[in-house]
Amino acid sequence: MANKIGIVKMMEGFETYNYDEADELEKRLLADGSSKESAFKSKAGTVAVIKFGYNLVSELPILVNFAALWISSKPKTKVHEVTAAVSRMVASTDMHDYPFMCPDLMKNAFVIESKNHEEPLFGDTFSIGGYWVLDKLFLVGTRYPDGALMGVAVPVWDGSEISGPDPKDPLMGEISRDEYTNWVREAVRYAIIFSRLMSADKTPLKSEPKGANTKRGRRGEATGWIVSRVYLDRKYGSASSGTGGEKMDKEGKLTKVVQVQGFLRNQAYGPGWKLHKDVWIESFETRRWVSARPTKIIVSA
Repeated sequence: MANKIGIVKMMEGFETYNYDEADELEKRLLADGSSKESAFKSKAGTVAVIKFGYNLVSELPILVNFAALWISSKPKTKVHEVTAAVSRMVASTDMHDYPFMCPDLMKNAFVIESKNHEEPLFGDTFSIGGYWVLDKLFLVGTRYPDGALMGVAVPVWDGSEISGPDPKDPLMGEISRDEYTNWVREAVRYAIIFSRLMSADKTPLKSEPKGANTKRGRRGEATGWIVSRVYLDRKYGSASSGTGGEKMDKEGKLTKVVQVQGFLRNQAYGPGWKLHKDVWIESFETRRWVSARPTKIIVSA
């Protein structure tokens, strides 16, 4: 399954079909006592069959997840198209724990896609989308040069380490358990860091509208997506490590200029310091004392 087109293209055309049958099915299942998750999954399956056809959905069940993402994104899908520099900043950000609250961007359905499919977000994944069913975050992703993945995470906003999926989750397609676990963890980590960078004070990321789809569905409601281009502020791309040094007096040491990489700080503020917000701390130089010459250590037998 070639996916160079990405998630946005995968969801094109959904608005041209009538899904009354799917809506009625969901209502009937909920009335009969089915769980919200089960009823929503059945609705998404029906939408996928109407859009792609029964045979294709049977062959590629992940299409149900794309349908679910589209349903969750209505009336407008928010797409963040990122440059390679943004993904490099996400990758270099030293953050591997859940924050203490869900970032704003992740509270609803989201799509993050690389501007160039040959420059992935992480690994070989160049687009990811997420939607919620109760406390479960369902993820879909497209890969380069082809293929798609889906996974389920249950984030806990308590400062603990970002975990993988439930080890009992069924695997979809030709993927190992380790690959699946790592992909879910990396997708969640990317989404969290990107979301926090987007909302942080003094963020190094810039965002500008690229365009909007203005199609209308069969019932006349506005559908489609709004695309924002996200890129790294130019001034953050030129920092380099310092190498200068000068002698300290009697200890024979040197001062070395070290470039400290920019980072996110969760800062308390407000009455009683009970509120918190992310603040981007710019890269800065500091000095460290280092030995002027190598130390020779002799180990006797």
